[in-house]
Amino acid sequence: MDTTMWIGVGFLGQLLFTSRFLVQWIVSELACPHRVVRFQS
Repeated sequence: MDTTMWIGVGFLGQLLFTSRFLVQWIVSELACPHRVVRFQS
């Protein structure tokens, strides 16, 4: 197989993984906003 094709496949895989990560991050932030817990000392 051609090297250029495998480089394209690699970039496509990275793009899909990164987009999946970003979508999960945004959905989790919208579903449950984080709260800062203050400890009493």
